[in-house]
Amino acid sequence: MTHHLSLYQVSPEMKQCIQNCLDCHSICLNTVTYCLQHESMMMSQDLGAADDKFDLRFLDAMIPHHEGALVMAKDAISKSTRPEVKQLNQNILTSQQAEITQMQQWRKAWYN
Repeated sequence: MTHHLSLYQVSPEMKQCIQNCLDCHSICLNTVTYCLQHESMMMSQDLGAADDKFDLRFLDAMIPHHEGALVMAKDAISKSTRPEVKQLNQNILTSQQAEITQMQQWRKAWYN
């Protein structure tokens, strides 16, 4: 694992996040992608110049970010004992999935 992480500039916290996923045998490509995208966005808060590829960079960062939210919401729904938390996360699933679908459609229409 350390060998593969050396390809990325990630914080110790992010390395621990990824290691925890591996240790729990619950890793999936979307979760790792989300972690790396989230780390990148948190560190830079900048998607680059306002050029003709800005929207593409935004969509390429935001789609996995939303996919990570879906993973977290499903986990909260299955584990939380509070109805308010379950309802909030059900709402997140609905809204974030709709936004993912919209962004995927835009990406296909504009860049394929």
